[in-house]
Amino acid sequence: MLDDIDKAAVLILSLDKPVAAEVLSLLPKHLVEAVTFRVAKMENVSKDQQKAVFTEFYKMASESTQIGGGGMDFAGELLAQSLGDEHAAEILENIKQSLSAVPFGFLHKAEADNLLAFISDEHPQTIALIISHLPAQLSAEVVSG
Repeated sequence: MLDDIDKAAVLILSLDKPVAAEVLSLLPKHLVEAVTFRVAKMENVSKDQQKAVFTEFYKMASESTQIGGGGMDFAGELLAQSLGDEHAAEILENIKQSLSAVPFGFLHKAEADNLLAFISDEHPQTIALIISHLPAQLSAEVVSG
């Protein structure tokens, strides 16, 4: 009988290499090592073993009434594992901005020069309020004039 790590190895062996690599990139390091070790040890996987693993996987997936929660923390972990911390933080910031109802969101698409012309005659507090709701790069461009 196959244990869970062996079953994961069978699934990985059944996938195309790029897909298998992507799946492995989503796993924690200790599981990547364990599954890869088993993949290296497996010389032949019978069709019966493969079918049994697929059947069990399908049964578990179809009987599950609820998928584990996602959320920003989960998304951040996935991004960090697949892209590294720096790229993950950048993408996660974009996602956070997209998910929240952004006041003055329509201004995010404006060019800095147009925005500067639009707000130049406004009261300084109004300008500060508008700039505080812009993405950092656009704010910097507007302020630098």
